[in-house]
Amino acid sequence: MWEPNGVLSIEPYSSKSVGQQSHKHIVQEFLAMLYKSLLFCLAAVLLTPAHSDAKEYQFIPARCEEQPGVAQQIGGPLSICSFPPDYSKPDSEDIQAVIKHIKSLQLN
Repeated sequence: MWEPNGVLSIEPYSSKSVGQQSHKHIVQEFLAMLYKSLLFCLAAVLLTPAHSDAKEYQFIPARCEEQPGVAQQIGGPLSICSFPPDYSKPDSEDIQAVIKHIKSLQLN
């Protein structure tokens, strides 16, 4: 503490009482923070499902055919799949474009 004459005076204190108060204060702060964190996590867990709608997906069966002779060209099998309602298949020009693109990737 500074005295009026500009000299710093040191006053003795009881380290035991200050240490206990400090420790008690730290424990109280920790417990308060832990309590707030638990409440926040609980609120997040409980409120998240309430705001999201469950999505349902319908299984759509596909018809897949392996393309014969393509495995030697691209280094593996190529399956072309078609989907409902009309199960339309790509023409040979589209299939050749896919094969050309796969070859251009130069996968090793």
